[in-house]
Amino acid sequence: MVSLKSILPNSLAGQLTAHYVVAFYVLLGMAFVILYWTIGTVLQSRLDDDLAEDIAEFSGILAESDVEAVIQEMDKETIGEEDGAFIYLFKVPDEQVYVTSMDHWQGFIPDSEKIESLSSSSEGTSYESHEFELSDAEARVIYGELSNDYHMILGESTEESDDIMELLAIAFLSVFLLTLPIASLLVYGLSRRAVAGIHEVQDAARDLKNGELSRRVNALNQVEEVQTLADTFDSMAERIQQLISDIREMTDNISHDLRTPLSRIRLLAESISTDPEGGENVHQKSVQALSECDRLMAMINISLDVSENEAGVVHNHSVKMDLTELCEDACDLFDAVAEEKRIKIKRILLPQVHVDGQLSSIQRMVANLLDNAVKYTPTGGIVTVEMTQDESLIELHITNSGCVIEEKYYETIFNRFFRIDPSRSSDGCGLGLSYSRAVARAHGGDIRVLSHQEGFNTFIVSIPR
Repeated sequence: MVSLKSILPNSLAGQLTAHYVVAFYVLLGMAFVILYWTIGTVLQSRLDDDLAEDIAEFSGILAESDVEAVIQEMDKETIGEEDGAFIYLFKVPDEQVYVTSMDHWQGFIPDSEKIESLSSSSEGTSYESHEFELSDAEARVIYGELSNDYHMILGESTEESDDIMELLAIAFLSVFLLTLPIASLLVYGLSRRAVAGIHEVQDAARDLKNGELSRRVNALNQVEEVQTLADTFDSMAERIQQLISDIREMTDNISHDLRTPLSRIRLLAESISTDPEGGENVHQKSVQALSECDRLMAMINISLDVSENEAGVVHNHSVKMDLTELCEDACDLFDAVAEEKRIKIKRILLPQVHVDGQLSSIQRMVANLLDNAVKYTPTGGIVTVEMTQDESLIELHITNSGCVIEEKYYETIFNRFFRIDPSRSSDGCGLGLSYSRAVARAHGGDIRVLSHQEGFNTFIVSIPR
C-alpha cells in the first residue's frame, strides 16, 4: 500500500503535509463516527416516538369506542405502507384478536414475557428490534398496553432510516476521496509558505559558503521560529564577515610588522657579506641583526601568550594575589620613565584587594596598560591609576591625558597587530592590548576603553572578585 509520505517530496513541507493531512483525516473520521452515531440514535428515537404515539392513539380510540373501531383503524394504518408495518392486537391474557398483513414479516413470534410485563411496567411500553428472512431491513417493535383487557404490538420497518444512514456513509466516503487531493495540495502550499524563510536561509548559507560574505537573509514577517532562525543566521553571517575582515587586517598588519625587520636583517647580512674591511663594522651590524631577530622572537612569543590566555591555560597556574600591591609595584617601576617626561603617576588604590589568577599574566597586563599610558601621554601630562570595587566586581581604571582615541577604534585597538598609526612609525608591535584583553577575559573579566572630550583616555579592567 502506497503511503502519503512516499508520494509527497522528502522535504519539511512534504513531511508537514503528510502529518497534517493524516491528523486532519483522523479528526474527520472521528467526527463522522460521532455524527453517524448521533443521527442513527436520533432516527431510532423518532421512530420509537412515532410508535409510542400510535399506541397512545389506539388506546384513545379503544377508550372512546370499542375493539372494532381499533381494528378498522389498524387496517387504515397499514394501507399503503407496502409491507412496511404490521400490528398485533391481543386480548388479555392470550387470545389473539387481529393481525394485519404479515407477508413481509413472516417468522415473527411475539415475546410473551414482554406482553406479560406490560401490566406491571410503569411506562406501559417496551421496545425491541427484529431481523426477518424476507426483509432487507430490520423492524422496530413496540409492545404497548391499550387497556387492562387489550395489548398491542406495533412493528415498523427501519428501511427508511437505513437508507438515510447509507446515504450518509456514501456522502462521507465521497467527501473523503474528493477532499484528499485538495486538502493535500492546500496544506502543502501552506506548508511551503510557512517554511519559505527556511529556504531563504538555505540559499543564503549556500551563497555564504561560496564566498559571498555580504549575503544576508533579511527575512521579514515570518513565523516566530523562522524569523528567529533568519535573524540568528544574519547575526552569525555578520560575525563571520567581521572575523574574516579582522583576519585580513591582521594579516596585513603582520606583513607590515614582519617585513621591516626582515628587510633590515637582509640588508645587514648583505652588507656584512660585501664589506671588505670587516672589523668593528661587522660586529655592529651583527648586533643590529640580532636585535631585529630578538624583536621578531618577542612578537612570536607574545602571540603565543595571547593564544594561551584565550585558550584558558592561565587557570592551571592560579594563585591568590594582592592586586593593590601589584599595581603599586608597577607604578613604582614606571616612575623613572614618567619623570623623564615630567609625567605624574597618580595612585588612587584600595587597601588589600585580593584576586585569584596567574601572577605573571596580571603583572604583564598592568605593565602593558601603564606602558601605553606613559608612552602616549605628552610631556607634563598625568596618568591616574584608580581602583574601585563592589560586591561582585573589581575595576582598575588607568587614565592618561593626551590624544583622544576615536570611538570607531574602541574595539579594533584590541585586535592583534593593530595600530592606529598606519605608518608603523611608533615603537611596539601592536600586541600589548590584545594580550591584556586576553588575560582579563581568561580571568573572567574584560577590558574596555572610554575617551573623554577633555582629552583623556581611560582603559577599564574589570575582574570578578
